[in-house]
Amino acid sequence: MQSSVANTLDGQRDGVVSYFAPDGTGGYSLAWSSYLGGSEGEDIRALAVDSSGTIHIGGRTGSSDFPVTGDAYQANNDASNSIGFVARLTTDAELMYGSYFPRSVRDIAVDDEGSTYLIGNTGREGFPITEGAFAPPEIFSEDGVTRRNGNYISKIDSLGDLEHSSWYQVNEDVFQLVGTAVSVDGTRPIVTGWQSGSVGSAHLLRFAEDFSGLLDHVIVDIDNSSNWMSPSNVIDGQIYVAGYTNSSDFETTPGALHPTKNIGADGYIKKYSFGELLPPTISRE
Repeated sequence: MQSSVANTLDGQRDGVVSYFAPDGTGGYSLAWSSYLGGSEGEDIRALAVDSSGTIHIGGRTGSSDFPVTGDAYQANNDASNSIGFVARLTTDAELMYGSYFPRSVRDIAVDDEGSTYLIGNTGREGFPITEGAFAPPEIFSEDGVTRRNGNYISKIDSLGDLEHSSWYQVNEDVFQLVGTAVSVDGTRPIVTGWQSGSVGSAHLLRFAEDFSGLLDHVIVDIDNSSNWMSPSNVIDGQIYVAGYTNSSDFETTPGALHPTKNIGADGYIKKYSFGELLPPTISRE
């Protein structure tokens, strides 16, 4: 491994980050590659790069000595098992920011201000919820004791502080709600994922900038047997989502590449546009 944050394996399993730089001929070459982790195990789950070139990384760690910086939101691993982590690296492989996070990080996104948006699965109890954030009462199963799965969305600002943090579930019919990807409309986070319950579906949620509420909740697909949605991207005010479905009733638009379902699960891609309201609502093109 070349010049890096760590050039030796420190635990039973470390994360690995590699940077390929333009080589001047239209191609790319390996500039550096680094381990990232402590003396136990790490999984890197997500990576994003902001407009300044800073590399944002999220995942989970079981280490008590994961590399944290002085401005860390959470400096210690207080859990008896794996928790989350957030790290920021320069393109020169310098650790700018390192912090534990109370829950495992499933995906991250960044904005032009250098903030990091995190999502994952968790119960409401014990999770940090910032003042004014959208956080509905926790829904229990019929026995009144068993907690149903929920999700979190949090924002670590460019200074490394927890600016906004929320916990959410959709409704009583949802047995399991899983946010699988996050993207950003300016500074409004968009979460895509799937939910299972009386009716399974893929969904798109857009939160207010300060996490105080939901601006949109779009059901992308409904399928009683199987569906899944993960990637999402915001490009020039358009939201692109993709996934797969077993549904034969999936809505396609005129001129679609494949307007009807084939045998087995099919992949799909959808494009949504922002409407004219402020904040703009989401509509399908």
